[in-house]
Amino acid sequence: MSTQSSSAYNRTLQVWLQKVEQGEIKLPRFQRFEAWDFKRICSLLDAIINNLPLGATLIHQVGNKEQFISRYLVTAPQVSPNGVNEHLLDGQQRLTSIYRSLNNNYEYQTYFVYLPQYDTVDDSIESDEITVFCISRYMKQDKKDTYPLWANNAEKCFKKGLVPMELFNPLGAESLKEAWISQATDYIKSSSNDVELYYKTQNDLRPQISKLSETITFYNLPLLTLPQEKPK
Repeated sequence: MSTQSSSAYNRTLQVWLQKVEQGEIKLPRFQRFEAWDFKRICSLLDAIINNLPLGATLIHQVGNKEQFISRYLVTAPQVSPNGVNEHLLDGQQRLTSIYRSLNNNYEYQTYFVYLPQYDTVDDSIESDEITVFCISRYMKQDKKDTYPLWANNAEKCFKKGLVPMELFNPLGAESLKEAWISQATDYIKSSSNDVELYYKTQNDLRPQISKLSETITFYNLPLLTLPQEKPK
């Protein structure tokens, strides 16, 4: 009796990220390492925030024993409290890029969502639509700070229309979003003493962040699975 070659499933990004955090998904040794540049990552994230489809991933169900020597995704927790149950055979560039950008833990890139209506600075960002934007980072010889320094400052980012990508992480704390919104808009109240504008800006910004967060949280990154009986 023949076994089914594969099965297709839907899976939201929230579930994918939870599995990465719990160490339930690992990469078999033969998988190549990170290869995507910031342009491909921005394009990927743009597809997600616009709820456009991406190709299916391919998973091998591990079962009771891993058939391959494996490793965790880059920067993912090196723990598997629930055990490893999936090997990612195809899709690691996408999943690694999504995981790292939503945690903004690249050493030399920081990712933002650009909201053009808040951009009050004449700079190099030329877009009338919501899009993902990457800032290249660097360190000086003293290695004390990561430049440009404004990329770490909520107010200066907001004035450029930039909201850091980690605020849209489905696993992120709501308190982090609220703290950033407060820091980003505090200048309105302190410099102009316009309390009404201060609260209006926050009340306009908050649902925009929430709406994009919801799109990312429930974005479907489908998968094909190979049964554990499938020999390597």
